Amino acid sequence: MIYKEFLPYNKQFIDASDVKAVVKVLQSDFLTTGPECLNFEINFARYVGSKYAVAVNNGTSALYLSMLALGIQKNDKVITSPNTFVADANVIRLVRADVLFSDIELDTGNLDLDLIESLIKKNKKVKAIIAVHFAGYPIDMKRLRAICKRLNILIVEDGCHALGSSYKIDRKKKYRVGSCKYSDLTTFSFHPIKNITTGEGGAITTNSKRLYNLLLQLRNHGITRNKELFKNKLLSSTKYKEKNIENEWYYESQLLSENFRITDFQCALGNSQLKKLNKFIIKRKNLVDQYIINLRNETNNEIGFFKYHSTNDTAFHLFCIKIDFSKIHGGRARIMNLLKKDGIGSQLHYIPIYKFPYYQNYFKKKIILNNTEKHYQTTLSLPLHYAMTLDMPKFIIKRLYKHITESKK
Repeated sequence: MIYKEFLPYNKQFIDASDVKAVVKVLQSDFLTTGPECLNFEINFARYVGSKYAVAVNNGTSALYLSMLALGIQKNDKVITSPNTFVADANVIRLVRADVLFSDIELDTGNLDLDLIESLIKKNKKVKAIIAVHFAGYPIDMKRLRAICKRLNILIVEDGCHALGSSYKIDRKKKYRVGSCKYSDLTTFSFHPIKNITTGEGGAITTNSKRLYNLLLQLRNHGITRNKELFKNKLLSSTKYKEKNIENEWYYESQLLSENFRITDFQCALGNSQLKKLNKFIIKRKNLVDQYIINLRNETNNEIGFFKYHSTNDTAFHLFCIKIDFSKIHGGRARIMNLLKKDGIGSQLHYIPIYKFPYYQNYFKKKIILNNTEKHYQTTLSLPLHYAMTLDMPKFIIKRLYKHITESKK
């Protein structure tokens, strides 16, 4: 082992202020559905630039509730990327809609927008698209909105990789992922490997008051305590001396849903982490700069990396490189194993979703998307997180290139 402790490809950073924030809530009167949750939602919406945010128990729930809130149902079709975590496709199937995969750009790992319009026109029942900002790199949302608006398609952004990322429009105003400037909803995850963590946890942002109120109900068994939304006025109040007194106990179950709530102590951690997010992102950018410098200096251009547009500000959830593993004896498996022996973690993002047994059975025919296949065959994610020091990328690249060179002999 090169490092005293194994260096994972990603991990959370928790300090004393995070612990203090959680303990304070644990010693308070509210452990769940309390003031800290609302504070976190307000702070989160303010950070990304949306009107509303709804915190939930994990990122998958955020995606699932987005499908419910937008009314996605059986026989609808929803487009998403095959180059993402399986949750994006799973939530479409869980509401009994049909999944359509579209191919990706090799430069970014994101959906290729040149293909989206023709795919929608070929499939008349397309109702929505889940657009994944892979590795933190923002999709061209203005262009995607223009395509979808013409064809009356709803947009959900999967921002789970992209908290803190932003994009400029016409090189002028900057919008953060989550602002929903060009989408109906944006989802986030706060899993420990994400840019901030609440342990597990997620959020949905929107600028629609209707969707916001609906999401609040869907998060909590379909229940509302908002008297403005009550449908049964006779049960919601008591007549007394020709006046109506509100029944304090009253709530209404208006929709069929489950419990997707998040705890207050998780939200306390989220609030504490949110204060450090900009610091986290600066460190990630500095680490990426070191990776790129050393890739150029040490590897004779044998290892590639993703190209990022200058008008986008990427938060770098992942740092992915490109290697022709077909020229390496033992391929990616050998390289990852050798790095592991050095104490260096690595990962693959992602196995194309359509390769999994469930989706092979679902589609009943073999799917091959050329760029997705090439990305899968050549990509590798290297360590990238706040706990790393700025000298680590140089060492990691040296060890990686040594293993690649020796594995070709």
